[in-house]
Formats: sequence, C-alpha cells, structure tokens
Amino acid sequence: MSATDTRATEDRIRNIVEFLAEEAGREFVSLKTVRAALVDVPREELDAELVRLYCAQKVNLIGAAAPWARAEIGKENAVRCGGDYKYRVCWRG
Repeated sequence: MSATDTRATEDRIRNIVEFLAEEAGREFVSLKTVRAALVDVPREELDAELVRLYCAQKVNLIGAAAPWARAEIGKENAVRCGGDYKYRVCWRG
C-alpha cells in the first residue's frame, strides 16, 4: 500500500468513526459498523491501518468485557491488536 493509499484509508476511517460517534452520541463505535461502512476496503488493509493508527495514537481500540457485547459485534469483526481482540474504536486525533 502506498503512502497515498494509506492516507486515503486513514481519512476514510477518521471520517466514518467521527460520523458514527456523533450520530450515536458516543465516543466509541463498533468495529462491526465501521467495517460495514468501509466494505470496499479489504479486511487485511483495514486491520493493518487500524493497528497502525493505534500505534500512532490516533485511534483507541478497546475490547469488550461483557460476553453479550463480544457476541453482538462478533469476533469476525474484531481486530487483533496487542494480543487481544478489540471490538470498538474511537478517533483520538
């Protein structure tokens, strides 16, 4: 992925996360919803970009403590980061 592609994907992630957070009135949004909004971005590319943004401290990724929350979002929508599955994301800027 080129630097231009990375920047475009980052911009799209930021835009959708901020939009969904504002719409829901919450800081964190479900990765299931983010993936649905960015369905045209290949999973491997989206996961890599989310992890890169997490390492760059531009997003925060959190797990889901409650079993019902993990079931609602689904492991297939989570991203593996720091040895754990993360189910929700917020934009830190």
